[in-house]
Amino acid sequence: MVVGENIRRLRRDGGYSQEGFGAHIGWHRTFVGAIERGERNLTLKTVERMSQQLGIHPFELLWDRSGGAVNLADGAVLSLGTG
Repeated sequence: MVVGENIRRLRRDGGYSQEGFGAHIGWHRTFVGAIERGERNLTLKTVERMSQQLGIHPFELLWDRSGGAVNLADGAVLSLGTG
């Protein structure tokens, strides 16, 4: 769900509706909505492509801002803290 939350944040920060955001990155609004709600699982290739279209690093989509970690596809969590 972290990717969806980050996409929603980026979309809202950019002032986009789901439809406008989808048009900006070349995807349908229903796909964007499904990602935001955590209903779609994205491959790393899709995350990479989306981050390129947004002009950001892929970690910006994977970063769990509440816990300071990156969620990996197998459910593992890579902690990026100092401690």
